[in-house]
Order: sequence, then structure tokens, then C-alpha cells
Amino acid sequence: MKRVLIACTWLGSLALGGIALAAGYTDAVAAIVIDKIITVFDLHQETMPAELQLREKYEGEDLQKRIVELRKAAAQKLIEEELIYAEFKELGGRVPRDLVQKRIDRVVVSRTGGDRRQFEKALLSQNTNMAEFEEKATRSLAVELLLQEKVFRAVHISPTMIQEYYEKHKFEFGTKPALHLQIIQLRKQGRYAANLEETVKTVQDRIARGIAFGDLAREFSEDPTAEKEGDLGWLALDEISPRFVEGLKDVKPGSVSAPLRNDDGAVFLNLVARQGGTAQALDDALRSRIEDILRQTEERSRYRAFIEELQKKYYVRKFF
Repeated sequence: MKRVLIACTWLGSLALGGIALAAGYTDAVAAIVIDKIITVFDLHQETMPAELQLREKYEGEDLQKRIVELRKAAAQKLIEEELIYAEFKELGGRVPRDLVQKRIDRVVVSRTGGDRRQFEKALLSQNTNMAEFEEKATRSLAVELLLQEKVFRAVHISPTMIQEYYEKHKFEFGTKPALHLQIIQLRKQGRYAANLEETVKTVQDRIARGIAFGDLAREFSEDPTAEKEGDLGWLALDEISPRFVEGLKDVKPGSVSAPLRNDDGAVFLNLVARQGGTAQALDDALRSRIEDILRQTEERSRYRAFIEELQKKYYVRKFF
């Protein structure tokens, strides 16, 4: 058995990374969770519809990269579901029979309009049967029930949390503050490497004499916007380096900043115009939206913590 697993593992590492799944690779091992083997065929079942869509949009190396990412994500999803199901059994959980039947009935109605015999024929055409489908439905519900208990039920978003989030992110829900800027970039490793500070003073003197900023940008700037008179257009504050925002704090529209420093050298910024942001009022609709954001964030955090706990508790080995 060990030699079979080793051979399958080697094949699995090849098949998971490739574009095509050759018939000989379908039993290759992608991962082991406790005593459950997840094969490349299992991944194939999970990802095939999405892979077909990818093949219509992409090709070559780009397609290969996206398919590999898709299969890795599918493998991780199956691993996590196995871990949650193992914990469900460890805790003595039981899925009510009527809950399973309701889930099956809904699927039958959605796929074949409620025709059970037609549904069973469809399962056979997919190399499975009703018993296997019922087992999958049971496992799926077990995972959902335990997640509800361990992750989702305990999440509580208070009005205070909503208010605090709003205060920190209010402009994200309205119009963000923005600046219209022109730039002159003098690079310390560029054509001014030997005389950067002298050039900074020269530009500063010419600005003080009233020479048009756009003309100076064309003459001196090493930024890609030089031919456009250094025009950066409108930029939201969160798109601008914090040190530049600070350097422009007391600059009025129509004025130029003092020389500012960045990793490339020295920068002059002309503040063409300033646009103040407007915050959306914290009404019931926005409260609900923020609550959803906070709930999803907390649920993701709790879910990751739960999975990490299970990974420490149960044996997991990946071959990708």
C-alpha cells in the first residue's frame, strides 16, 4: 500500500500543476486528511466547470497559472471540509434525517423539476448514485452545522463597532478628498546624480521667480509625465504618499511645495486644486452595509482560527 501511495503522490504532483488531467493521473493523491485520501480526480470534479470557463478566456502560460491556482484552492477547500467533518464526528454530531431529505428534495426540484427518477438517471450518467449523493448531502450539512455553531453564531456586531468603523472609513462611502497635482522629479541616480542638490536649488529659484511650473517640468523632470508638464491629474489622498500629503498640508492651490524627498531623490509638487471629501450620512442603510463588512471580516477571522486549530489536531499532508 505504501508503494502505491508513493507512486500516486508523484503522479499527483505532476497532474495538479499541469493543464490536462490524463486518465492515468485521476487516482493520484493530492492530499491526505487523517485517513481520507483526496485525489486529483476529486479536484477534477470540483474545478472542471470553472476550468472550462478559463479555457474560453485565457491561453498559454496565463491559462496554466490560473488553472493551477484554481486546483490548489479546490484542494484546500476539500481539506478544510474534511477537517470540519472529522471534528463534527469527534463531537458526536448527528445530522437530522429530515434535514437531509429537505436538502435532497430541493436539489431534485432545481435540477429535474422534482422528477426523482430522472434525477437518479442523471446521477448514473455522472458515475454516481443516490446513496452516494445522499452521503455527500449529509456531509455538507454536517460541515454547515458545525460552522454555524463554531464560527457564525458567535459573531456579534455592536452599534459601537459600526460607529467606530464609520469614523475611520467615512470618506470611503462618500467622495474622497483629492488633489490635482503636477510633479517635478529629480532622481539621485538619474541625470542629476552628480549635482542633485544644485539642481534642486536651481528649480527652487526659478519657481520663486515665477517661471511656469509646467515649463520647468518639461525642462527638468525625470518623471514619465514630464512631456505633459508633470500633470498627475486628480489623485485621492490614499493614492498619494503620506509624506507628500504631509508636505502639502499647508500649501494653497496654485502654490508649489518645498522640495520633498522620496527614495528616488527630490520632488516638487504644484497643487493645482484641492477637492474636499464629503462623507455619506450614517443612515440605516449604511449601518447595515457596515455591519455586513464587519461581520464578514470577523467570520473570516474566526473561520481561519478554527481551521488552524483543526490542522493542529488532525493529520494533514499536502502533495501540492
